[in-house]
Amino acid sequence: MRPTRLLSILVAFAVLIVTGSCSQEAVETARPNILLITIDTLRADRLGSFGFDEETSPFLDQLAVDSTVFEKAMTPIGTTLPAHASIFTGLYPRDHGLRKNGLKLDDRFLTLPERLLAANYSTQAVVSKPSLLSRGGLVQGFRFPPNPGKFRTVPGPSINTVAKKWLSSPRKKPFFLWLHYFEVHSPYRLTPYAKSRLGGYKGPLKDGASTDLFYKFGKEELPATVENRNALHTLYGGEVAEADNLVADIVRSLKETGQLDNTILLITSDHGQSLGEHGEVGHGGLVTEEVLRVPLIIHGPGVRKGHRVSSRVSLIDLFPTILELAGAEPPPGCSGRSLVSALSGDELAEGKYFAETNIGKKNPDTVAVLVGNKKLVVGKDGAHFIDLELDPQENSPQPPGETELLREMMEMAIRHKKIQPRFEAKEMGDEAREHLRSLGYIE
Repeated sequence: MRPTRLLSILVAFAVLIVTGSCSQEAVETARPNILLITIDTLRADRLGSFGFDEETSPFLDQLAVDSTVFEKAMTPIGTTLPAHASIFTGLYPRDHGLRKNGLKLDDRFLTLPERLLAANYSTQAVVSKPSLLSRGGLVQGFRFPPNPGKFRTVPGPSINTVAKKWLSSPRKKPFFLWLHYFEVHSPYRLTPYAKSRLGGYKGPLKDGASTDLFYKFGKEELPATVENRNALHTLYGGEVAEADNLVADIVRSLKETGQLDNTILLITSDHGQSLGEHGEVGHGGLVTEEVLRVPLIIHGPGVRKGHRVSSRVSLIDLFPTILELAGAEPPPGCSGRSLVSALSGDELAEGKYFAETNIGKKNPDTVAVLVGNKKLVVGKDGAHFIDLELDPQENSPQPPGETELLREMMEMAIRHKKIQPRFEAKEMGDEAREHLRSLGYIE
């Protein structure tokens, strides 16, 4: 750790001590535990609580009834590492410098777990992609960091085994725990849910879909027929059901150990997944709603039950939100805004947000600006406008009009495209890049 970095953490901790108005014992009793769950590649519209008409997520749907649900949460980028870096810094990818997988977050950034550690929280992470996430710099601030290990995917049940053991251990401080599941990302298995619903389908996806086969959708190996597309959606739904079971298991453990009543749960995703819409599969090179729109369900003490927020929000808002929930002050320069007031039922003003594509994918310099249901996309093919209320499937993009709002959105997009990262992010090694290639992240 650099000396300047250590000094910054110590200063943050000292400020908390000096400005605190309560004794440490009182603070520890009052402050909630915080559990952040990110379900990789989970699109919002595949949960019943977000309008899906199949039973893929019974637990999450019931949890949503007792929670505050943000109906228009979005990711700033459809790529795993950059999106998580935005969660942990409150910054857009062009500001923190990670615009594709295979890079490493510079340690000059004080991340969310580092700030919570300075705020006297116990911090822990159990993630499904240690090689991608911890080697990408997101290990910063976790006192008991995940083992970088080999380039492998840790299955959800193994994540829960480790997490439940940690949750059952005694501690005198509130905790911040991050769990990351990879079940909904390709490859797609033939889960019990999928097997029961594929019926008489005998096509190339009858036994599941490897990552390689998934990315061949629309090609000779996997023609874009209605039957194949329906099968792909069914396989995806099966993995959503598996993730739902994993979250249910963790929440039951919290309840059994008497910690649920003092724990705030934040359940979301880093990005969604295109499953043949607009002739596309995947996520990193797209800014369509299948990729950008993610679920955000927040549950716990002080959170209004049965409350639904229709204003647009972004993953960059989680950084200041979690800090405020923990009683810590968000730093200046954060791009996100705190959502805490909305958790008590206050009306949330409409925000203006950016999204962009992975620089390593096709359409690498595409930027989207979203304000409520208005969406402006600016890329190599020019600019087009979509009213998501009138055209939720984005089937009929229009040329930008001349309204004041659209002119402002265009100016925002142009300014954002001109932003250059403040530093050159470090590349991962050859072995890591080969692993990312096997997941379809890089060419």
